Amino acid sequence: MRPAPISATLILVVALLAGPGLLVLGLIGLLARSRRRSRWVRTTGAVTDYSHTWAGGTDSVSSPGVEFRTADGQMVRGRQQFAVDVGWYPTGDVQVWYDPRDPQRFSSSRGWWDGVPVLLVIVGTVFTTFELIVYVAFG
Repeated sequence: MRPAPISATLILVVALLAGPGLLVLGLIGLLARSRRRSRWVRTTGAVTDYSHTWAGGTDSVSSPGVEFRTADGQMVRGRQQFAVDVGWYPTGDVQVWYDPRDPQRFSSSRGWWDGVPVLLVIVGTVFTTFELIVYVAFG
C-alpha cells in the first residue's frame, strides 16, 4: 500500500511560511540578546576549559567553563548555558555579560547562540527574497 501523497498546497504553504518564519525568529533572537545585554553588566572573563557531555550515539556537547569577576569583585566560575560541539575548543579571554542580580546567569561572546539569530535572519531573508521573486515572476 502506497502512502498518501503530500498535497502540493501543503508544500506551498510551508515553503511560503519558512522564509518569513525564520526571519521573524532571527529578529526575536537578536532583540532578546540586545535587551539582555542592555540590562546585564559587561566584563572580561576567560574560557578555562570545556566539559564534554555525551548526547547519544557518537555525539557530545561541549560546554565552556568560564570565570570572571563581577563589578563588586566576586569571582564567578560557571558553565555557559547553551553550547554546541563544533570540534574547536579555544581558551583565553572572552567578553562576558552577566545578570547583576544573579551572576551565575551569564553569556559570553563565544556562545553558539550569538550566531544563530544572525544565521536565521540571513537564511530567512534569502528565502523570503526568493519567494517574492517567484511570486512576482509567476504571479
